[in-house]
Amino acid sequence: MSINDQLEQITNAPQKDKLDKYKKLVEDIFKNITDENIFKDNIQYLFNHIIQESVVLSISRQIIQLAIDKLIECESIENINKQEIWKIIIENLKKRLVTFEEQASIAYENLSKVLEEDEQWTEAAKVLMEIPLESGYRNTSDDYKIKIYIHIVRLLLEDEDPITAETYLNRVALLISNTTDPEIQIHYKFSNVRILDYKRQFLPACSKYHELSYESNIDKDNRLKCLSQAIVCAVLANAGPLRTRLLTTLYKDERVREGQIDKVYTNILEKMYMERVIRRNEVEEFSKYLQPHHLAKMSDGNTVLDRAIIEHNILSSSKIYKNISFEEVGNLLDISAEQAEAIVAKMIEEGRMQGSIDQIDNIIQFHLVKELPIWNERISDLCFNIEGILTSIQEKYPEWVQENFL
Repeated sequence: MSINDQLEQITNAPQKDKLDKYKKLVEDIFKNITDENIFKDNIQYLFNHIIQESVVLSISRQIIQLAIDKLIECESIENINKQEIWKIIIENLKKRLVTFEEQASIAYENLSKVLEEDEQWTEAAKVLMEIPLESGYRNTSDDYKIKIYIHIVRLLLEDEDPITAETYLNRVALLISNTTDPEIQIHYKFSNVRILDYKRQFLPACSKYHELSYESNIDKDNRLKCLSQAIVCAVLANAGPLRTRLLTTLYKDERVREGQIDKVYTNILEKMYMERVIRRNEVEEFSKYLQPHHLAKMSDGNTVLDRAIIEHNILSSSKIYKNISFEEVGNLLDISAEQAEAIVAKMIEEGRMQGSIDQIDNIIQFHLVKELPIWNERISDLCFNIEGILTSIQEKYPEWVQENFL
C-alpha cells in the first residue's frame, strides 16, 4: 500500500486512533530505508500531509518531532543524502513556520551540522541565520540565542569572513551580560579575539589571547594554544612601545621560560624581545605555523609577517647604527631602498621610532634612546631570573635553602 493510501486511511480513522496510526507510519518509513528516492518521497508526502490545518495541532507537532528525532538517531541513514532530507522537511515546515517554529529550528540546526561536516562553512552559517530567534511567537532563552549567534560567528570565521561575523558578535554583546554560563562566556571571548586577529588588530588581540591563556575554564592544551597565538599577534603587531611592553609580558611568562610551548614561538619571541635581527630562514620556519590571513599580501606586495619583521629589523638596526643609508637598509632587509624609506618614514611619523630622514643624502639618522630606562629593565630581568632560579632550588632542596638563605 502506498504512503498516500495509508495517509488517507488515517485521515478517515476515528480521532482517538489517529496518533497511534501516524506513529506506526513513521516507524515503518524509517524501518525500510533501502531506496533513497522512495525514502525522500515518503518524507515529502508525510510532511506535506502532517502540516495541513486539517490535522489536529497536538498530533502534527508530535509526529513532526518524532520524525525529526528518528532522522537524527537513525544510523542506517548513511546511504541517504541527509542535506536533501533536511531541506525537504524545512521547506514544508516553512509553509507554517509560526506554528512549527521549534521543530523548524531543530531542522535548521541539523541541516547546518550536515553542511558543517562537509566543510561548507558559509552555507552552514546561512542556515543558522534562518532560525527565527526574534519572532516573538515562542519564548527563546538568551542562552539559546547566544549559542546560535556564536556558532554563526565561528562558521563565518572558518571561511575568513570577519566582517559578517562581527555583525553577529555584536548581537551577542547585547545579551552576554544576561548569561552566567561560563562555557558561553568563554566562546564569546574566544570569538571576539579571533575577529580582532582576522581584522589585523594584533595589539588588542595579543592582550586578549594572553588573558584567555589563564582562564581556568579552558583545558591546559587550549590555554597553551592561546599563549602561542598571543605570541603570534605580538610578532605581527606594529613595532613600537606598545608592542615592546607586550613582548616583555610574554617573555616573562613562566610557561614560556619553562618551554611549555613550541620552540619556534619562543625563539622568535626572544629575538624580538632582545631586539636582535631576525634572519630569513627563521622567518620562513615561523611562517609555517601561521594562518592564511597572517600571510595575506598588502598593497605594497609584502605580507603581514614581512612587514612586521622588516619593522622589527629596522628598530634592531637603530640599536646598532647611528645612521645608515636607505640602500644599506634595503640590502640588510632584502627590500628596495624606496620601500625602506617609506617604512622608516611611517614609523617615525607614528612615533614608533625615534629618528629623522635626510632625503638629500638618502640617510636615516637614528636618535638615541635614553639608556637609564633600558638598564633598569635589564636589571629587573636579571632579578626576575635569579628569583626563578632560587624558587627552583627551594622546591628541590628546601632544607638547604632554609639553612643558607633564611
